[in-house]
Amino acid sequence: MDPLIEVAPQTQKIKEAFTVFQQGMMKDQASSGKEALNRSRDQYIKGLLYGIQSEQHFPQEANQEALMKQLLELADNYGFGLIRLPYNDQSSQTDNLLTELEAIDLSSMPHISRWITKIREANNSLKGNISVLLNVGI
Repeated sequence: MDPLIEVAPQTQKIKEAFTVFQQGMMKDQASSGKEALNRSRDQYIKGLLYGIQSEQHFPQEANQEALMKQLLELADNYGFGLIRLPYNDQSSQTDNLLTELEAIDLSSMPHISRWITKIREANNSLKGNISVLLNVGI
């Protein structure tokens, strides 16, 4: 049986819409990359926290003791549990961590402050990726 010419345009539109729907439903077609972005963010956060932990074992000068106490409190408050939070919760908690970290004068500890930019970039990349996915509907 031949298709009816009168309904061919509508049939074509339905076929195109169904193809888009079908591709959207296939997981391999809808890869977002958020897992890789989250792994990067987690690695940077771990690097910061391990860096703070390792600094407590290095002999500190008298003027560094207060700074070290602040950093250890910050690391204890957020801890490694931060990387196990759901994406959105981790993003907001990471923003809070960065805000608190930037309020501390880290000029004498560049090996700690260098993590701030990396963590912010990774966090913003993941937040942007999730925002795009929500707008697209994946």
